Amino acid sequence: MGTTKLKSSAMAKRGVNYVRNIIESSNSIFHEVHQENDYGNDAFIELVDETDVKGVTVALQIKSGKSFCTKNSCSIPASKRHFDYWHTHSLPVLGIVYDPDEDTAYWANIKYHIGSGIDAINNGPYTIKFNKTEFSSFTADNFEKIFKPLHLNKEIKLSFEESLKFSESKDHTEHCLGLSSLARRHAQSEGSWVKIFNIFKQWDVDELDPSILYYMAHVPGHPDIFWRNGHSIPTSVRKNLRPFIASMSESDIIKMLSLLDEEDCFERGSLGQSAESLIALIYEKEQKLLGVIENKELTTHTRDSAVILYAHYLQERAIGMLKPLCAKYPELTWAKEMVIQLEQEGYVYLY
Repeated sequence: MGTTKLKSSAMAKRGVNYVRNIIESSNSIFHEVHQENDYGNDAFIELVDETDVKGVTVALQIKSGKSFCTKNSCSIPASKRHFDYWHTHSLPVLGIVYDPDEDTAYWANIKYHIGSGIDAINNGPYTIKFNKTEFSSFTADNFEKIFKPLHLNKEIKLSFEESLKFSESKDHTEHCLGLSSLARRHAQSEGSWVKIFNIFKQWDVDELDPSILYYMAHVPGHPDIFWRNGHSIPTSVRKNLRPFIASMSESDIIKMLSLLDEEDCFERGSLGQSAESLIALIYEKEQKLLGVIENKELTTHTRDSAVILYAHYLQERAIGMLKPLCAKYPELTWAKEMVIQLEQEGYVYLY
């Protein structure tokens, strides 16, 4: 009887070769880890920018076969030992799954999926699951356009059409990248800003990347927004968009304030600063903020944020309204704080 070769071994090699071909065709360097030395990584990539070896190395875990794929997702089974090893690894650790039916692969950041805490390491489940998306597609084109720039800390250069498509994606990573590309790379196009504002208006708050507030704030601007030469918004575009901001509703204010986390107020450089720069332009903002403050269905943090802005916009004129609000809504701690500050200092200064 002759020797045998397992089909699983051939499939594993097929996936490794697929990844190797893409990396080497990009002039980057692929180091395969032989099986006897495999303690959790199957290969390493040294990234090369054209002909410049950058000294940036990425560790890979590669899986191949139908058992790791569904129509819309991929999975990388592991163990507690793997999770602990990957979590403490000094290099970025990425997982790549090769789908033989599609003859393509998809990648994910393993460290991101494990997270920064110890719960996943101690309790599992010990499987990395991620969606098949255009962003995660490990192809020769995407390796050059997305994968390499991302890991070399360089700009990902999406076309206007690609940026629009990514911004509309329900995949969070694609959504964030699309918004960023529209605001940073295609800032001179009015269509970029119309898309960003429409997404804000039409999407539910839990679907949005909170950084959309920062991008929207580029239209009115504030002291902590900086532009690269040649990438600023044309004056005509700003002029066309200001009426859109001015017409925003109480519901839009609620959405803005709901995107701020518990630690975020209105300090310089915060998302709160970006939200305030937008709310400042809204017609009848004080009356709309009062509606937010009195809406007991909202979180206390959202209502308290509205209190701070109400006091900021009306200054000493706010005292007469804030005093009865203190009595009516004792849960709003900032109402009392604003009254004290206005009576003692005579003003509320956010920045």
